[in-house]
Amino acid sequence: MRNAELRFNFDKTVFDDMLRVIKETRNELFHSKPIKDRKKVVEACERMRFSSISATMTPN
Repeated sequence: MRNAELRFNFDKTVFDDMLRVIKETRNELFHSKPIKDRKKVVEACERMRFSSISATMTPN
């Protein structure tokens, strides 16, 4: 999958950052704590979703 198709750079660092945000949010919810930065969580989830949709639509 090309970065131009995603409209953002998608590399290992970006992926790790997105997963970290999602894991931290999962832990906050598990411990009944409020989500610290909802906007950051939504952006990470949207990027993950968009990258997975683009990957399924891109021919190999």
